Amino acid sequence: MCSRWLATSDSQVVNDSGDQRYDRWAATSIGELLETLPHLRRDSLPAALRANLQRCLNQTEHVTKEALAGLAGAGPCTFHNWTSGLFRPTLDHLCRLAYRLKLPLTQLFLDVPAEWRGPNHLGRNTDSLRARLQSRPRIERGGLRRILAGVLIETPAPSVAEVARRLKFRRTQSLASREPEFCRQIALRRRTSGVRSTAAGRLYPRSARRHLEAVMRAYLDEDSPPSINEIACRLEYKSSGGIRERFPELCRAIVAKRKQQVLRKKEAIRRALEGARVETPPPTLKQIGRRFGYTAEGAVVRAFPDLCQAYKEWRREQAEERRRRLGIFDP
Repeated sequence: MCSRWLATSDSQVVNDSGDQRYDRWAATSIGELLETLPHLRRDSLPAALRANLQRCLNQTEHVTKEALAGLAGAGPCTFHNWTSGLFRPTLDHLCRLAYRLKLPLTQLFLDVPAEWRGPNHLGRNTDSLRARLQSRPRIERGGLRRILAGVLIETPAPSVAEVARRLKFRRTQSLASREPEFCRQIALRRRTSGVRSTAAGRLYPRSARRHLEAVMRAYLDEDSPPSINEIACRLEYKSSGGIRERFPELCRAIVAKRKQQVLRKKEAIRRALEGARVETPPPTLKQIGRRFGYTAEGAVVRAFPDLCQAYKEWRREQAEERRRRLGIFDP
């Protein structure tokens, strides 16, 4: 009998792209896993899985936790949560990861061979994925603290925003959240140094206004424009303040368009929840969330808590009715 935590009832063991080769591989691999699990100790499976996932990371060249999480179809921080035991991966995620690593699914529970090094192409193929998934620089805490300690003796005293941009953080708040005490000291030293601070130091001269305005209008014309913070990052501004100050109308238009997209998406979720009861079989909230790009049901529940609660109760009643019709009763 397999351990229940391997997959929930709403796990989907299919490839979203409709790859038939993956479908056949997954079906075969899950069958092999189900044959193997009864011969393993259930109490040792979670630790073995965590250890083997860590080996996948350690024995694959030029790959990060974020990249492996992306290969599994999960969020950037998920792989760390799996190896630390904070969360347990679903069977869907494990299938996707094993398939892309060209590793038998059963070896994630048995043992990843010491000589295994992962596909040769993996490091190259995950470079772009890594760039998309990283929300902050790959600087270890000790190294970051040493850098910030050196910043405290620089002359002239830099601002926190300047340090964040230097270290390739997308937002100043990201650096401040990681090392709040160092950032407070840097900000205090900046204020007491007598250096005149600006709202947002521009990296573009005023003569480039027409070009920047054209760039902003191009973003506004996109179906899904990025946020003002993302635009500022792409244009290498220290923060979004300079852009908001120079192009307030365009910024308001972009913000309004993004809000309309959120409202349209929310309305589509509401219609999906209302129409789910006529589907056969009725989808779970997690499956509905995945249709809109979410990896879990949390975003759907936060948008419509009462509707989701009513839908859960309805699915529970439907399941009980099916059991009664089949003559299945709880002991």
